[in-house]
Amino acid sequence: MVDGIPVKTSLQRLGIVLDNSCDFCGEHCEDAQHIFRLCTLAKDVWRSSVLGILSNFNENLSIQDWILNYIQLFISLDGKLSYRIVSFIAILWAIWVTRNSRVFRSINGDTTAVQIQLRLAMEQHKVYKREEGANLGFLHPPEQMPIYPPGFFYANTGLQILPMSYRVLQIDGAWNKGTLRAGMGWILQQPNDAEFQGGCDYGLGHSTLHVEAMAFLRGLQWARNSSYEDIAVFTDSTTLVSYLQRQVKPNAQLTWTIEAIWDCGKKFRNCIINKVHRD
Repeated sequence: MVDGIPVKTSLQRLGIVLDNSCDFCGEHCEDAQHIFRLCTLAKDVWRSSVLGILSNFNENLSIQDWILNYIQLFISLDGKLSYRIVSFIAILWAIWVTRNSRVFRSINGDTTAVQIQLRLAMEQHKVYKREEGANLGFLHPPEQMPIYPPGFFYANTGLQILPMSYRVLQIDGAWNKGTLRAGMGWILQQPNDAEFQGGCDYGLGHSTLHVEAMAFLRGLQWARNSSYEDIAVFTDSTTLVSYLQRQVKPNAQLTWTIEAIWDCGKKFRNCIINKVHRD
Protein backbone atom coordinates (compact mmCIF):
# COMPACT_ATOMS: atom_id res chain seq x y z
CA MET A 1 0.00 0.00 0.00
CA VAL A 2 2.79 2.42 0.92
CA ASP A 3 4.53 1.76 -2.41
CA GLY A 4 1.33 2.76 -4.18
CA ILE A 5 1.18 6.25 -2.66
CA PRO A 6 2.01 8.81 -5.39
CA VAL A 7 4.86 10.60 -3.62
CA LYS A 8 7.30 12.45 -5.86
CA THR A 9 10.02 9.80 -5.88
CA SER A 10 7.48 7.17 -6.98
CA LEU A 11 6.26 9.42 -9.78
CA GLN A 12 9.84 10.08 -10.82
CA ARG A 13 10.49 6.34 -11.10
CA LEU A 14 7.56 6.17 -13.50
CA GLY A 15 9.34 8.62 -15.79
CA ILE A 16 7.50 11.78 -14.76
CA VAL A 17 9.81 14.79 -14.76
CA LEU A 18 9.35 16.92 -11.65
CA ASP A 19 11.14 18.51 -8.73
CA ASN A 20 11.19 15.73 -6.13
CA SER A 21 12.04 17.90 -3.13
CA CYS A 22 9.67 18.03 -0.16
CA ASP A 23 7.20 20.92 -0.44
CA PHE A 24 7.23 21.41 3.33
CA CYS A 25 10.92 21.60 4.18
CA GLY A 26 12.55 21.69 0.73
CA GLU A 27 15.58 19.89 2.15
CA HIS A 28 15.02 16.24 1.19
CA CYS A 29 13.50 14.09 -1.54
CA GLU A 30 9.83 13.42 -1.00
CA ASP A 31 9.33 9.72 -0.36
CA ALA A 32 6.91 8.04 2.04
CA GLN A 33 9.58 7.70 4.72
CA HIS A 34 10.25 11.43 4.65
CA ILE A 35 6.65 12.64 4.38
CA PHE A 36 5.23 10.48 7.17
CA ARG A 37 8.22 10.22 9.54
CA LEU A 38 11.28 12.37 8.98
CA CYS A 39 10.08 15.72 7.67
CA THR A 40 10.18 18.47 10.29
CA LEU A 41 6.40 18.81 10.06
CA ALA A 42 5.85 15.07 10.55
CA LYS A 43 8.20 14.95 13.55
CA ASP A 44 6.39 17.89 15.18
CA VAL A 45 2.98 16.33 14.54
CA TRP A 46 3.90 12.92 15.97
CA ARG A 47 5.69 14.37 18.98
CA SER A 48 2.79 16.70 19.88
CA SER A 49 0.09 14.06 19.30
CA VAL A 50 -1.66 12.05 22.01
CA LEU A 51 0.63 9.14 21.07
CA GLY A 52 3.81 11.13 21.77
CA ILE A 53 5.84 9.30 19.11
CA LEU A 54 9.43 10.23 18.25
CA SER A 55 9.10 9.40 14.58
CA ASN A 56 12.80 9.87 13.74
CA PHE A 57 13.89 7.19 16.21
CA ASN A 58 15.63 4.36 14.31
CA GLU A 59 15.60 6.11 10.94
CA ASN A 60 16.95 3.01 9.19
CA LEU A 61 13.65 1.20 9.73
CA SER A 62 11.54 1.25 6.55
CA ILE A 63 8.24 3.11 6.61
CA GLN A 64 6.38 -0.18 6.09
CA ASP A 65 8.06 -1.83 9.07
CA TRP A 66 7.70 1.32 11.16
CA ILE A 67 3.92 1.42 10.62
CA LEU A 68 3.56 -2.33 11.17
CA ASN A 69 5.61 -2.23 14.38
CA TYR A 70 3.38 0.43 15.92
CA ILE A 71 0.18 -1.34 14.91
CA GLN A 72 1.45 -4.58 16.45
CA LEU A 73 2.51 -2.69 19.58
CA PHE A 74 -0.92 -1.12 20.04
CA ILE A 75 -2.66 -4.45 19.45
CA SER A 76 -0.45 -6.08 22.09
CA LEU A 77 -1.28 -3.31 24.57
CA ASP A 78 -4.96 -2.65 23.83
CA GLY A 79 -6.26 -5.51 21.70
CA LYS A 80 -7.50 -5.46 18.11
CA LEU A 81 -9.96 -2.63 18.82
CA SER A 82 -7.18 -0.34 20.05
CA TYR A 83 -8.16 3.31 19.85
CA ARG A 84 -4.48 4.16 19.52
CA ILE A 85 -4.44 2.38 16.17
CA VAL A 86 -7.28 4.64 15.03
CA SER A 87 -5.34 7.71 16.15
CA PHE A 88 -2.16 6.44 14.49
CA ILE A 89 -3.84 5.87 11.12
CA ALA A 90 -5.74 9.17 11.38
CA ILE A 91 -2.45 11.04 11.86
CA LEU A 92 -0.99 9.38 8.77
CA TRP A 93 -4.08 10.38 6.82
CA ALA A 94 -4.03 13.97 8.15
CA ILE A 95 -0.38 14.39 7.12
CA TRP A 96 -1.17 13.10 3.63
CA VAL A 97 -4.21 15.38 3.15
CA THR A 98 -2.18 18.36 4.35
CA ARG A 99 0.60 17.43 1.93
CA ASN A 100 -1.86 17.25 -0.98
CA SER A 101 -3.27 20.67 -0.17
CA ARG A 102 0.26 22.05 -0.15
CA VAL A 103 1.25 20.42 -3.46
CA PHE A 104 -1.94 20.96 -5.44
CA ARG A 105 -3.36 24.14 -3.89
CA SER A 106 -0.25 25.91 -2.54
CA ILE A 107 -1.74 26.09 0.96
CA ASN A 108 0.96 26.47 3.59
CA GLY A 109 0.63 23.44 5.84
CA ASP A 110 1.66 23.47 9.50
CA THR A 111 0.89 21.46 12.62
CA THR A 112 -2.39 23.33 13.11
CA ALA A 113 -3.51 22.41 9.59
CA VAL A 114 -2.67 18.76 10.26
CA GLN A 115 -4.56 18.87 13.56
CA ILE A 116 -7.67 20.18 11.81
CA GLN A 117 -7.53 17.28 9.36
CA LEU A 118 -6.85 14.88 12.24
CA ARG A 119 -9.86 16.11 14.18
CA LEU A 120 -12.06 15.70 11.11
CA ALA A 121 -10.75 12.16 10.53
CA MET A 122 -11.48 11.21 14.14
CA GLU A 123 -14.97 12.71 13.91
CA GLN A 124 -15.64 10.73 10.76
CA HIS A 125 -14.46 7.56 12.47
CA LYS A 126 -16.91 8.18 15.31
CA VAL A 127 -19.69 8.62 12.75
CA TYR A 128 -18.65 5.35 11.13
CA LYS A 129 -18.71 3.57 14.50
CA ARG A 130 -22.05 5.18 15.38
CA GLU A 131 -20.82 6.47 18.72
CA GLU A 132 -22.24 9.96 18.43
CA GLY A 133 -25.92 9.40 19.23
CA ALA A 134 -25.89 9.94 22.99
CA ASN A 135 -24.36 13.41 22.79
CA LEU A 136 -26.73 15.16 20.38
CA GLY A 137 -29.39 16.14 22.90
CA PHE A 138 -28.26 19.74 23.39
CA LEU A 139 -29.94 21.02 20.25
CA HIS A 140 -31.82 18.13 18.71
CA PRO A 141 -32.64 14.51 19.69
CA PRO A 142 -30.26 11.67 18.79
CA GLU A 143 -30.36 10.81 15.11
CA GLN A 144 -29.99 7.32 13.71
CA MET A 145 -27.03 7.56 11.39
CA PRO A 146 -26.61 5.17 8.45
CA ILE A 147 -23.24 3.44 8.33
CA TYR A 148 -21.00 5.32 5.93
CA PRO A 149 -17.27 4.88 5.44
CA PRO A 150 -15.26 7.70 7.09
CA GLY A 151 -15.31 10.88 5.04
CA PHE A 152 -18.36 9.99 2.93
CA PHE A 153 -21.17 11.70 4.84
CA TYR A 154 -21.01 15.22 3.52
CA ALA A 155 -22.66 17.56 1.04
CA ASN A 156 -20.95 19.80 -1.51
CA THR A 157 -22.73 23.01 -2.52
CA GLY A 158 -19.72 24.85 -3.98
CA LEU A 159 -18.93 25.52 -7.62
CA GLN A 160 -16.01 23.09 -7.73
CA ILE A 161 -15.15 19.69 -6.27
CA LEU A 162 -11.95 20.28 -4.32
CA PRO A 163 -10.23 18.82 -1.23
CA MET A 164 -11.69 20.04 2.02
CA SER A 165 -10.63 23.56 3.00
CA TYR A 166 -8.51 24.31 6.06
CA ARG A 167 -10.88 27.21 6.73
CA VAL A 168 -13.51 25.60 8.98
CA LEU A 169 -16.84 27.21 9.87
CA GLN A 170 -18.51 25.63 12.89
CA ILE A 171 -22.19 26.41 13.46
CA ASP A 172 -24.70 25.66 16.19
CA GLY A 173 -27.94 26.93 17.66
CA ALA A 174 -30.20 26.72 20.71
CA TRP A 175 -34.00 26.72 20.83
CA ASN A 176 -36.58 27.27 23.57
CA LYS A 177 -39.61 25.12 22.79
CA GLY A 178 -41.90 27.15 25.05
CA THR A 179 -41.16 30.63 23.67
CA LEU A 180 -39.88 29.53 20.21
CA ARG A 181 -36.93 31.87 20.72
CA ALA A 182 -33.70 30.82 19.05
CA GLY A 183 -30.05 31.72 19.32
CA MET A 184 -27.54 31.01 16.56
CA GLY A 185 -23.76 31.21 16.45
CA TRP A 186 -20.89 30.47 14.11
CA ILE A 187 -17.13 30.60 14.40
CA LEU A 188 -14.45 30.46 11.71
CA GLN A 189 -11.23 28.62 12.45
CA GLN A 190 -8.18 29.13 10.24
CA PRO A 191 -4.90 27.19 10.56
CA ASN A 192 -2.58 30.20 10.48
CA ASP A 193 -4.74 32.57 12.52
CA ALA A 194 -4.63 32.44 16.32
CA GLU A 195 -7.77 34.59 16.59
CA PHE A 196 -11.26 33.24 16.03
CA GLN A 197 -13.79 35.11 13.93
CA GLY A 198 -17.51 34.62 13.92
CA GLY A 199 -20.87 36.03 14.77
CA CYS A 200 -24.27 35.36 16.27
CA ASP A 201 -27.94 36.12 15.72
CA TYR A 202 -31.33 35.46 17.26
CA GLY A 203 -34.89 34.97 16.11
CA LEU A 204 -37.82 32.58 16.25
CA GLY A 205 -37.77 28.95 15.17
CA HIS A 206 -40.30 26.20 14.51
CA SER A 207 -38.07 23.34 15.67
CA THR A 208 -34.54 22.49 16.70
CA LEU A 209 -33.71 21.44 13.14
CA HIS A 210 -35.14 24.70 11.79
CA VAL A 211 -32.87 26.64 14.13
CA GLU A 212 -29.87 24.56 13.07
CA ALA A 213 -30.64 25.33 9.43
CA MET A 214 -31.05 29.05 10.17
CA ALA A 215 -27.71 29.08 11.99
CA PHE A 216 -26.18 27.37 8.99
CA LEU A 217 -27.60 29.96 6.60
CA ARG A 218 -26.52 32.92 8.76
CA GLY A 219 -23.00 31.49 9.03
CA LEU A 220 -22.70 31.01 5.26
CA GLN A 221 -24.01 34.52 4.60
CA TRP A 222 -21.48 35.94 7.06
CA ALA A 223 -18.63 34.00 5.41
CA ARG A 224 -19.72 35.16 1.96
CA ASN A 225 -20.00 38.80 3.08
CA SER A 226 -16.49 38.42 4.55
CA SER A 227 -15.24 37.54 1.03
CA TYR A 228 -14.26 33.95 1.79
CA GLU A 229 -14.32 31.69 -1.26
CA ASP A 230 -13.19 28.37 0.17
CA ILE A 231 -14.66 26.91 3.37
CA ALA A 232 -15.60 23.70 5.12
CA VAL A 233 -18.64 23.71 7.39
CA PHE A 234 -19.07 21.43 10.41
CA THR A 235 -22.53 20.51 11.70
CA ASP A 236 -23.66 17.79 14.10
CA SER A 237 -26.99 17.34 12.28
CA THR A 238 -27.23 14.21 10.14
CA THR A 239 -30.66 15.25 8.87
CA LEU A 240 -29.46 18.65 7.70
CA VAL A 241 -26.63 17.09 5.69
CA SER A 242 -29.12 14.62 4.17
CA TYR A 243 -31.30 17.52 3.03
CA LEU A 244 -28.30 19.28 1.50
CA GLN A 245 -27.35 16.08 -0.32
CA ARG A 246 -30.80 16.28 -1.99
CA GLN A 247 -31.43 12.67 -0.91
CA VAL A 248 -34.27 13.56 1.45
CA LYS A 249 -36.97 16.15 0.79
CA PRO A 250 -37.35 18.60 3.71
CA ASN A 251 -40.74 19.41 5.19
CA ALA A 252 -42.54 22.62 4.28
CA GLN A 253 -41.16 24.58 7.25
CA LEU A 254 -37.58 23.89 6.14
CA THR A 255 -37.85 24.01 2.35
CA TRP A 256 -37.15 27.75 1.98
CA THR A 257 -34.20 27.68 4.38
CA ILE A 258 -32.60 24.64 2.71
CA GLU A 259 -32.96 26.26 -0.72
CA ALA A 260 -31.47 29.49 0.64
CA ILE A 261 -28.49 27.53 1.98
CA TRP A 262 -27.99 25.98 -1.45
CA ASP A 263 -28.25 29.35 -3.20
CA CYS A 264 -25.68 30.84 -0.83
CA GLY A 265 -23.41 27.78 -1.00
CA LYS A 266 -23.26 27.98 -4.81
CA LYS A 267 -21.56 31.37 -4.50
CA PHE A 268 -18.47 29.77 -2.95
CA ARG A 269 -15.74 28.22 -5.02
CA ASN A 270 -15.54 25.36 -2.51
CA CYS A 271 -18.13 24.67 0.20
CA ILE A 272 -18.19 21.21 1.78
CA ILE A 273 -20.57 20.46 4.65
CA ASN A 274 -19.39 17.69 6.96
CA LYS A 275 -21.37 15.81 9.58
CA VAL A 276 -19.24 15.68 12.72
CA HIS A 277 -19.57 14.50 16.30
CA ARG A 278 -20.89 17.16 18.66
CA ASP A 279 -17.91 17.07 21.03
